[in-house]
Formats: sequence, C-alpha cells, structure tokens
Amino acid sequence: MKVSDIPFNMEVEIQEDLREAPKSYDGMEKGVGFLKDEMNKTTDELNLASIYSLIGNYSRILLKLADSEKFLNFSLEIYEKHELKIEAFAVKIQLATTYLWNEQFTKADKFFLSAIKLCEKSQNEKIKDYLDFVIQHYGKSKFEQKCYHEANVLFVRAMELRVVKGNLELMESSQKALTVVNKFISN
Repeated sequence: MKVSDIPFNMEVEIQEDLREAPKSYDGMEKGVGFLKDEMNKTTDELNLASIYSLIGNYSRILLKLADSEKFLNFSLEIYEKHELKIEAFAVKIQLATTYLWNEQFTKADKFFLSAIKLCEKSQNEKIKDYLDFVIQHYGKSKFEQKCYHEANVLFVRAMELRVVKGNLELMESSQKALTVVNKFISN
C-alpha cells in the first residue's frame, strides 16, 4: 500500500522543533483508521508489512508512540522473515525516529550510528542512498539532546550529500534544520 492510496490528508509539515506534524490532525487520524481497516482485510503478508509501516510512521507523527513502535516492529518482523533488507532497513530508520521522539536517545543514536556505517560501507546503491537521510535524522537526535554544534555538523553533512543528489525538497529540509539549529547556537 502507498500513501497515495489513503483517501485522507496525510501531509506533514516540519515544525520549529524539527519534528513532523500533521497538516490535518483529524485527516491523519482518519487515515490511520483507514489503514487499520485495510490491515484487517489484506491476506498478503508483504502488503500487511507495508500497512504496518505506514500505521507506525503516522502514529509517531500523531504522537501515539507506543502504537508507532508496535506497528513498526510488526512490519520489521515480516520484512526480515522475507529477507527484504532494504525494506527492513527503512523500517529500522522509522523505528529509531520513534525511539528519538520517545526520548530513548541512546537506543536511537546507536541505530543511527550503525546505519551511517552500513550506508557508507554498503555496495548496494539503494542502501547507500539513505546516507543523507540517516545523517539528517541523527542530527535531529543531537538537536533534541541540545547538542547543537554536533547537530549543525550533521545537518551540514546531510546538506552536502543532498546538493550532490540535486533533490530540492531534501535540500530545503536540511536548510530549515540548519536555520533552526543556528538560532540555538547563536543564543
């Protein structure tokens, strides 16, 4: 299942604390309800893993962190069972972000650091392609821990990688993170 299959507003915006927030809380909540209905209808295990992943991701954004962790772990279990390494890796990033939002910084940072090393050493281009994303999220973890200088270094590194990619949306995300963290550094 894809986000575009959900008939509700699932759009997010980045807040000043660098966290995602729903543009429409009610719409996203209804979207999660829709996903839960779809979850009960599907017989395809990989589709179920995709639905679990979406529920986990949007539950985090709705600040339902226990649900987020539970559904992401369900998704991860299926992807690992089917040896779908890239899908499992993507879910692990979402799970680490849930740990971050739950202020389990040690757990989140441990994953982000190992994910960065994996991206840097991997021969798989799809895994390598996550490097800027993981670095950006590790920077957000450092930001939430009030380690602003470390966060800044990570955001600059993510920006450099994103400039090479040429993805304007990702570059804007990194620029916003840099703008926010620099306000804290200068105070």
